[in-house]
Amino acid sequence: MKTFNSLDLATLQTASMPVENHQPKNVASPEMAVATKVLFNELRGAFPAWRNAFKTKDEYNNFRKVWLETLLEENITPEQLQAGLRQAKLSESPFFPSVGMFIKWCREQGYSNYGLPSEDELLNRIQSFMAFGMYEVNRFKFKSDAEYWLITDLYCKNKSKGWTELQLKKEIKLALKKMAEKMERGEAIPEPQTTLPKKEKPPMPRERSLEWIRSIRKGLKK
Repeated sequence: MKTFNSLDLATLQTASMPVENHQPKNVASPEMAVATKVLFNELRGAFPAWRNAFKTKDEYNNFRKVWLETLLEENITPEQLQAGLRQAKLSESPFFPSVGMFIKWCREQGYSNYGLPSEDELLNRIQSFMAFGMYEVNRFKFKSDAEYWLITDLYCKNKSKGWTELQLKKEIKLALKKMAEKMERGEAIPEPQTTLPKKEKPPMPRERSLEWIRSIRKGLKK
């Protein structure tokens, strides 16, 4: 049996290309069918209790179709699929994962390749940064320029918009995806801004303010 590792990864890339005969987007092409079959063969080997997720053969086939459509919509690359499979084989659960969990495995390995944290790691780092805030940003030990921009941007937006933890997790997912795409395109990551926000001047003490007013009045009488 052909394994995913031996499958020509161009098959998946071909499956994501526009179809010349204007084939409806939700109709699986032959290339997509081959790709999903090989991918699911590997996943079935990694999760021995996979049968518990499917009641009928039609349900299984439809599940495969939905999976690949989701992977293509999320722009998961063949390399990320390989990484996701490696992570799947390390899973201690015997049960078939959701497509969302598998995509998370694919991306987290990709993030690691670029020196980026996982979604959970970035959430923990943001929560640690909350003890410092922007006024003490220089005291926080950022691991990279990319992490600096991720943490400070998400921290400021979270503070101004009052996100729930669930919303913050969604924004972390989007931010990591955008940052990874930038790095994949070879875009330069700007250096951190070390200029801190200007603090407001403290109010003038009452005695000094009265003295200042008296001096102004005295000057006006001259």
